[in-house]
Amino acid sequence: MVEDISLRKNLYVVITSDYYSIENIINELSKHMKFKELNIIKSDIKKYQDFKNLKAEIETYPIMDSSKIIILDTDFNNKIFKDFLKYASNIPSYCRVIIPYYKDRRDNFKKNSKIVEIEKLENAIVIYSKISIKEIEEIIKEENIFLNDEVKEFLLQSDNLDVIRNDVKKLSLIENLNIDIAKQVISKSNQTDIFDLTEAISKKNLLKALDALSDIRAKGQSDVATSLCLNKKFKELYLIKSYLTKGLGQNDIANKLRCHPYVVKLGINTVKNFTLYQLENAFLETGECEKLYKLGVKNDILETTLIKILNS
Repeated sequence: MVEDISLRKNLYVVITSDYYSIENIINELSKHMKFKELNIIKSDIKKYQDFKNLKAEIETYPIMDSSKIIILDTDFNNKIFKDFLKYASNIPSYCRVIIPYYKDRRDNFKKNSKIVEIEKLENAIVIYSKISIKEIEEIIKEENIFLNDEVKEFLLQSDNLDVIRNDVKKLSLIENLNIDIAKQVISKSNQTDIFDLTEAISKKNLLKALDALSDIRAKGQSDVATSLCLNKKFKELYLIKSYLTKGLGQNDIANKLRCHPYVVKLGINTVKNFTLYQLENAFLETGECEKLYKLGVKNDILETTLIKILNS
């Protein structure tokens, strides 16, 4: 992905699902900087009272260096961001602004009007992050393990380096690893299935929820494991909703939960369909479901739990 970077641009919008892609671009743009700790600034557009404050930060000269970088978090709908877009072609030559766009797999970002507008700017570039085999090999090297090309290609199906890192760590613990074992261990499909199940519940669609549950069972995951995953997911969603009601933004919530902003972005979309009470109830119901399974009760508990949550 670094090969796509033009060092002559002043505005970089990076469409990605992980922060490692952003770090790669920061490293490439800052490799000639002498005082990186003074001139690489991470900021959230919500901290500025108005556009003038943001403009002042952009136009402030670098400290004892020839250039500076601002990593600017924004939801693209902020009023200050709209003013920023009108100004963007005038960003001074010594400043480079990087804006992460943490993609949701449901996003059609190529038709996002803001993205289209930015692509028309001569001093801007939109980078569509794509994970390469080289990046996967670097992660494998860090873990000091051997994975054959077939396993590497399977890892490449994920579009999130955070997930790949976790999967490589899991694979490093397994002896006599082959592609069949790798497919069982790698978390991508499980995460997607739990996401689909949670989404169906959030939309009050019992049939889709039961279909998603059937898919999970068909892949060999036990109901007790599924109830545990749902319990953790509803706890996460409850905390996201709770922090949102307290006025916290996406990145603040990510810091609180010690997770990636992309995870919070997905959560924010989901919790729009729930009240705090409903999320708390879902957390308690799935927790009770897990306990019953561990006690040996097996009478369609998970289905009953889903119906209870949907009717709450």
